[in-house]
Amino acid sequence: MATEHTDMSSPPPDPRTRRIKPTPTQSVRGSYVMAATLVSALVLVSHPLVGIAILGVVTGLGLGVRALVRLRRCLRTCGGFTLDLGAVQVCVSHSECPPANTQCA
Repeated sequence: MATEHTDMSSPPPDPRTRRIKPTPTQSVRGSYVMAATLVSALVLVSHPLVGIAILGVVTGLGLGVRALVRLRRCLRTCGGFTLDLGAVQVCVSHSECPPANTQCA
């Protein structure tokens, strides 16, 4: 356990070596994740087809959330995005379309 620095002749302790206490929200979130993992494992063992379907849904939701985060970042950064569908380019923006080869394409 770290003690308070009271001696003026020595340098203060390095803040990088202090242990960081987890916040209560991190422990609660970890508890929920562990509970969901335990329930999912029990369902997967007792009903394999239902468990596989649940894993597929969770995976799809995870990928969908990642795509939405990327789209939100793109709209905030560029103001729009362009989908290149081969012969056709679909542009979604508030003003002029960004070029298809930008980071928001």
